[in-house]
Amino acid sequence: MMFLSAVCARMVRVEWVSPVIALTDVLERHASFRRGGALRQEGGERALRGFLMTGFFMRSLQWPWDRLVLGESLDLLAVDWRDQPVIYVETKTPMQALHVRHRAEVAGRLDRWGSFRHAVLTNGALWERFDDFTTRPLKPTVEFDVTNPRTADDFFAPLNARRYLSNVP
Repeated sequence: MMFLSAVCARMVRVEWVSPVIALTDVLERHASFRRGGALRQEGGERALRGFLMTGFFMRSLQWPWDRLVLGESLDLLAVDWRDQPVIYVETKTPMQALHVRHRAEVAGRLDRWGSFRHAVLTNGALWERFDDFTTRPLKPTVEFDVTNPRTADDFFAPLNARRYLSNVP
């Protein structure tokens, strides 16, 4: 059984794609899904969450599928080699602006795990990364807007799986 897991893990490795291209792909997929009527009477947040997991975290940040967990109150977790969550991502529907109340929602969930290194609030196009969890109200350490790709590397580098998993190239 262990052998099968190792083979499957190698089979799902995906080729690296730059963060801006991957995010653009995710947002285009979400818009296409919505235009097709698949999100009728659904805000689209759950779809975005799944697209971010497979289309962004796996492709650009090199997270293997078995280190990513989709949830309900903690939308997306990236876990390290010990199965400890190190990144918490709170998603909002792509058309929804990010608000102070969303930051309060993130802040209210940070005490669930002592292992978090970063928290992220995003609607797919706008991103806020929180590295300091002690300040209230919670303030973003750095922000990223997909329409301004120059800052992508600085924003996403601390979220790369290489920082938390030794077997990531």
